[in-house]
Amino acid sequence: MLDLQGVRAVKLLQDLARTCDVHDHSVTMLGVRLQLPDDRVDRQDLYRQILVKTDEVLSHHRAQAGRAPRSHGAAAAAKVDTDPAVLLRGENLTKRYAGAAAWALRDVTLTVPVGAPVGVVGPNSAGKSTLLNLLAGSLAPSSGALTYPGFAAAMRAGSLDWSAIRRQIRHVPQRPPRWSGRMRDNLRVWAACLEYHGERNDREVDYVLERMDLAAHGDKTWGALSGGVRMRFELARAWIGESNLLVLDEPLAPLDARMQHSLLRDLRDYTRFPRRPAVVFSAQNTAEIEAHLDLVVCLDGDGQALYVGPPRAIARGAKHHVLEVVVRDPEPLRDVVGRHEGCVLRVRDGVVLIAVPVDADEALAQIRAHTRVGVDVDGVRDISRSVRLLFWEGSR
Repeated sequence: MLDLQGVRAVKLLQDLARTCDVHDHSVTMLGVRLQLPDDRVDRQDLYRQILVKTDEVLSHHRAQAGRAPRSHGAAAAAKVDTDPAVLLRGENLTKRYAGAAAWALRDVTLTVPVGAPVGVVGPNSAGKSTLLNLLAGSLAPSSGALTYPGFAAAMRAGSLDWSAIRRQIRHVPQRPPRWSGRMRDNLRVWAACLEYHGERNDREVDYVLERMDLAAHGDKTWGALSGGVRMRFELARAWIGESNLLVLDEPLAPLDARMQHSLLRDLRDYTRFPRRPAVVFSAQNTAEIEAHLDLVVCLDGDGQALYVGPPRAIARGAKHHVLEVVVRDPEPLRDVVGRHEGCVLRVRDGVVLIAVPVDADEALAQIRAHTRVGVDVDGVRDISRSVRLLFWEGSR
């Protein structure tokens, strides 16, 4: 039985075989060794070899792609933004739906790098789905501009060729429509629409079923599947073929904790492959996703951006440590916090938020101690370096 690292190693070998379109000898040998009994293989060494081989093959394929001849058609002649490190740019993106009094999204500016996992977070009705629909081309902004430097081949005479761009985007909405027939047959039809035929169609469908842990569900219909499996089917369909951008609206919502972790890891691996697609997805719970992101877009309740940038940069220049405490009665903590100058306690949505000046180490230690003993605490988390800190500071 493979552990989680072993499962990831198998998936990386599947990705390599698909990328190469042939079974590279050393990749095949790694796969054979992975199936040997435990007493014949140093598993940790084997996993390291697989990761090294993955990087080696990807570097080779990226170098080959870099030597590809440039197009001499209208797209090449147009003077457009073709920064190779940027997939898309949005400037002052704003959306108000017809008949609505409030803006759904207001003046959001972001740059999505090639090969980046990007998270969009915020409370309900913050405009997360609206932003994703704009990026995927399903909605037009009321004002603002979208450009796609990473889609330069889809530019025509200085303007966007939407039909070409949409073919390179995979969009999974929050509530995908119901489908008929067997899962495997639906994937085969979708692959055929992307010009995968015959044995190539079978290989691609088998690959995505295995990659998304759906092999046991291939002959099932929509009604026989859980919400989590239905979401993984949508992701499997989005995985077919090559795309530049994968847009996912709340993909973690129907998944359990184990599958959430697996999906986040798979999305990170997906962005590493030769075409270097970006993945943009929304989520309610920031704690689970921020370690997997290169870029985070934090929206407030009015559809405006609180922050756009790397999650790791959030704590730079912070003036407070912030503890988030779930407690039944906040009064004992209020007494403790009140003894320390500069410390602040607030209660918001049933959660206690305690801000402690960054130079007040003794006060921080004492407050931490009281959250462990003497107070009926259900949970405590330091959000000083978390995206959640932005919503705390935004509400002060």
